[in-house]
Amino acid sequence: MVRLYRPPSGPSGHPPPPLVLLLPWFGAPPRAVAKYLSLYLSGRRWPVLVAESRVGHFLWPRWGLDYAGRLLELLREGGPLGGHPLLVHAFSIGGYLFAQMMVRLQDAAREHPGIQQRIRGLVYDSLVAVSLEDMARGVAQMTTASPALQPLLRRGTLLYFRLFGRCTVSYFQAALDVFHRPPLRCPTLVFFCHNDPLSDPQVMGQLLDSWRAAGIVVQVQEWPVSRHAGHLRLHPQDYGRALDAFLRDLDLGPPPVRSKL
Repeated sequence: MVRLYRPPSGPSGHPPPPLVLLLPWFGAPPRAVAKYLSLYLSGRRWPVLVAESRVGHFLWPRWGLDYAGRLLELLREGGPLGGHPLLVHAFSIGGYLFAQMMVRLQDAAREHPGIQQRIRGLVYDSLVAVSLEDMARGVAQMTTASPALQPLLRRGTLLYFRLFGRCTVSYFQAALDVFHRPPLRCPTLVFFCHNDPLSDPQVMGQLLDSWRAAGIVVQVQEWPVSRHAGHLRLHPQDYGRALDAFLRDLDLGPPPVRSKL
């Protein structure tokens, strides 16, 4: 499901305001998504395009690539949302959807001119981009809250990968390569915690070091203890300060209107 949210009042004219592409985690409840919308709609009066992922987009990557292509069509120059500077804010496996967009963009750059240059910044919250094992664990945890069912779903997902490897694994690897060999060099903000079962903090640290070595400006807000895709709820002041500082450095617009999270 794709929805465009516009602020009740905001900047108009030229240049157009930034557009936020918000990519939630699997099964994100509307109340949780609303808190992130308020950071941009109320706080900055920027429009937000929310693109939700489905499990099918992950389990059958060709569907995910088709979905990514439709999003790129919305964002391309001359399209319905062309012309806006872009900020991507992706959560958990929502980062995988963004990676699929980048794969699709690399494969068909002429069909979507100007998008890559308009992406001014990336925000990754609870990124799951290390291995298929981590992604399978993420699918299990986002599909059910039952501790008894999660291991079964994880093993079933991994078995599915093995049985349909030609239709899945190569696509996953291409998406993971977007993180390990990023095609974009825009500034990046990363939120993560050390007790996240879906992301090894040591491996995440190595990934961030590789981005810095490639010349990418990386800002990090990390916590010893937090919750996967729940950092804003548990640490609202830290989250808000880090996001404010990052967006201030990007210089995308006027300072935010202060409101309670």
